[in-house]
Amino acid sequence: MDVANKYGTLDIQKALLVLLKEFDSFCQKYNIRYSLDSGSLLGAIRHSGFIPWDDDLDIVVDRRNYSRLIKMIKKSDILEIERMTKNSLWVDRIRCKASAYNE
Repeated sequence: MDVANKYGTLDIQKALLVLLKEFDSFCQKYNIRYSLDSGSLLGAIRHSGFIPWDDDLDIVVDRRNYSRLIKMIKKSDILEIERMTKNSLWVDRIRCKASAYNE
């Protein structure tokens, strides 16, 4: 096993790509603007994909689009959002309803 996939990172990235495509389609359907951020943006530019060891997606949405995103995602059959209130940062998780995840 190569170092970049020591912890199943490639499988995680494949699943994240499916989620990102689903999220992008959802946002296009409802005209919601978003951007990749942090490691996801760096990976897209520097690696034409993911940073080899990255195992999450970083997406930012401005306030107006975020409010619409929350409203529309509540009606979605495919995506769901988990409000993260435990930490001091305002970070929410979006995932496919049929998926599972580990902390």
